[in-house]
Amino acid sequence: MVRIGILSLLVAATSTVLLTLTRRAKWWALSLWIIAAVLTWFWFSDRLPTLIRVVWEHSGPAG
Repeated sequence: MVRIGILSLLVAATSTVLLTLTRRAKWWALSLWIIAAVLTWFWFSDRLPTLIRVVWEHSGPAG
């Protein structure tokens, strides 16, 4: 759980750096901010196992 919090902070920091460096990286930075927000929400709401299970089920081969 702590790793996810650290990961979301790193993603947010990276996106902030991208926003300040160049305007071309704006969409990447905004995408990273969204990812950080989702990770943080799941981390604080204790729903991370649900997120992992859903991603695992939908990332498998179809069939």
